[in-house]
Amino acid sequence: MKRINPLILFVLLFILVRMIVLLTEPAWLGLCEAFRATAAHDLITERNFQLFDYTFRHNEGGSLFVALIAALFYKIFGASIFSTQLVPFSFSLTSFIIGYYLLKKYANVLSANIFAVIFIFASQTYIRLSLLIYGNHVDSILFTFVMLYCLGRILLAKSYNIKQEAVYLSLLGLVCGFSIWFAYINTIGLLSCLVCFFIFERSLFKRQSFRFFLVFFVLGISPLIIYNLNYAHGGIIYVLHKPVYLHLFNKSIPEFISKTYSFFVFDLPLSQFFSKGWLFSRNILAYSSYLIYISVFTMFIFVSLKSNRGRKLDCSVRKHFFNLFIFVYLISFLATYLLGDFKSDPANIEQGKGYRYVAALWPLILILFSQACSYLSRKKHIYIFFVGVLTLINLLGTAQLIDIRNFFKTTKPLPISYESFGFSIANKFGNDINKCSVYGQKVPEKFRNFYFWGLGAELAVYFAENPSNFAQKFQLIPEQYRTSFYLSLGHAIAIEAPEDILRITKLINLLDYKYRKYAYTGVGASTFLYRPGLIYNFAKHIQDEYLCSFFEGVGGGVFYSTGYDLTKSNNILAHDPKIEEKFKQCCFQGIGFIFAEESILYPGTLYETLENSVNKVNKEYQVYFLNGLKEKRLLLRETFQ
Repeated sequence: MKRINPLILFVLLFILVRMIVLLTEPAWLGLCEAFRATAAHDLITERNFQLFDYTFRHNEGGSLFVALIAALFYKIFGASIFSTQLVPFSFSLTSFIIGYYLLKKYANVLSANIFAVIFIFASQTYIRLSLLIYGNHVDSILFTFVMLYCLGRILLAKSYNIKQEAVYLSLLGLVCGFSIWFAYINTIGLLSCLVCFFIFERSLFKRQSFRFFLVFFVLGISPLIIYNLNYAHGGIIYVLHKPVYLHLFNKSIPEFISKTYSFFVFDLPLSQFFSKGWLFSRNILAYSSYLIYISVFTMFIFVSLKSNRGRKLDCSVRKHFFNLFIFVYLISFLATYLLGDFKSDPANIEQGKGYRYVAALWPLILILFSQACSYLSRKKHIYIFFVGVLTLINLLGTAQLIDIRNFFKTTKPLPISYESFGFSIANKFGNDINKCSVYGQKVPEKFRNFYFWGLGAELAVYFAENPSNFAQKFQLIPEQYRTSFYLSLGHAIAIEAPEDILRITKLINLLDYKYRKYAYTGVGASTFLYRPGLIYNFAKHIQDEYLCSFFEGVGGGVFYSTGYDLTKSNNILAHDPKIEEKFKQCCFQGIGFIFAEESILYPGTLYETLENSVNKVNKEYQVYFLNGLKEKRLLLRETFQ
C-alpha cells in the first residue's frame, strides 16, 4: 500500500488548527485591516477611487495587493470577516508548504517534519498575526521563501542549462522587484540573494542570462515606479524620511547596547504571546519557550563544534547556501531594527500588533531551530522532549484565542470603514487639505462623515506640529462634515497630549469658534477611554460653555467602551455619584449622538426599534438621549423602521 505523503497530513492539520482559530476568535479588524477590507469591497462595487489610491500608505503596496485578492474572495464567498481573513490564511498556508519543501530538499526530512509541527502549532502572536490582513510584516515571509526556492534552482542545477537558468533568474528578479513594492523590508531578501550569488556564483553577474534578472526585476518593481511617478514620488520621499535612514548611524554606543539588550531580553521572547493568560501568565509561557530555543541552539553549537573538531569545513554550495541566505537576512534585519528607530510596542499588544515587526523573524528562527533539532537526532529523546514541550506551550497560548461561543461570528457581513480611508489620505497628503477634501467627495455620501472623522484623527498630528497654519487650512473642510472632523481632531489631540490639558485647550482655542465644542466632545471621549482618572481634573480647566460638550464626549466614550450596549452604558452613568446631574444629562446626549451614527452605518444589526432602544435608558435621561439623536441630524426616519 502506497504511503500518504506526510505533507498532505501536515497541510490538513494546518488548515484544521487555523480554521478553528479563525472561526472562533472573531477579533475584528483594526484600522489597517479595515482599510484593506473596505478597499476590497469598494473594488467590486462602486470603485470610487483610482487603483493606486487603495494603498494605505505611500510605502505599502502590499495593502493594495491583498485588497485585490480579498475582492476575489468576496466575489466567491461574499463579503465577510471570514472572507477577509482567508487572504492572510492563504499567504500563511503557501509559506508553510514552501518552507516545508525547502527544508526537505536543502536540509533533511526530519528538519522539515519538525518545522511542520512547530509552524502549525506556532506561538499565539504569530498565529494571530498570520490571520490579519496586512499585506506586509508576516505576509512578507512568503516572498522570502520563494526567493530561496529560485536561488536553489539556480545555484544547485546539476548541469549548466542557459534556458533553465534564464527562467529562474527571471522569476527571481520578478519576485524580488514585486516584493519590494509589496513591502520595503523585502529589500533585505534581495540583498541576501546578491550575497549568495557573490559568494557561490560570482561569474553569474557577467553572464548574459543575468540580464533576465535585471529586466524582470524592473518589471516586478514597476508598480512602485508607476506609483511614485503619479504621486509626486511619495513612496520614495516617505522612505527617505523614515527613522531608519535618518538615524541609522546616529545612535550612541550606550543607546545601541541598551536597545540590543532590550530586544533579546524582552522584545523577542515576549513577542510570542500577547494574552494575559488564564492558566499560565503570558511571561511564563514566553520565557519558557524562549529557554527551549536557547537550550537547543546552545546544544547545537556545542555538539557541532565537538563533532567537527579537527575536520576540514565542507564549503560546498549545497551544504551552505540555504543557511547563508537566512544568516544574511537575519543579520540585515537585526541591523536595520537595532540601528534604526523601529521598536516593539508592548502598550499596543492587542492581537499581537505591538510585536508585528519582530513576529516577521519567527519563521526563519523556526527553520534554524528545526535544523538544530535534527542535528541532535542521535539523542532522539532530547529533541523530542524540546519539540514536545514547545508545542505544548504554544498550544496553551493558542487555546486562549479559541472561544466556542463565538463560533461562526466571523461569517457575518463585513462592516465598512471609511474612517480608515480618511486616515490613509491624510497620512499620504496631510499637507494638502484641499486634496484631502476632494478625496472625501469621492466617498459615498452615506459614509462621508466617517471619512472626515478619520481625516481629523490623522491631521491632528500635523495640527499639533504647526497649529496656527493648519487652523486656517481647516476652513477647506466642507461645512457639513466639520462636526465629525472636529470631533475626531479633539479626540486625537487628547491622545497626543493626554495629561496636558493646558496645551489641549490652547490648541482648541485656535479653531473656528463655531466648532470648538465638538473638539471638546472628542477630548471628553478620549479622556474617558485612555485617562478616566483625569476626567474631573480636566473639567476644572475647561471653560463653562464647553463643559457640557466635554461630558457628551465622556458619555460617548462610555457607550463605545461597552461595545455600544445601551443597558450597560445607562447603568454606568445613571448610578455614578461623582457626575453632577446636569452633566449626566450631557453624557446621555453624547450617547444619543454616537448611537445615531452607528445606527445609520449598520442599520438593523445593533438595534431593533427606536422605542425599544429608548426604553433601555432611565426615564429622566431619555429626552437628552433623543436630543443627541436629533443633534446628529442623520436620517432617523430611514434608520428606525
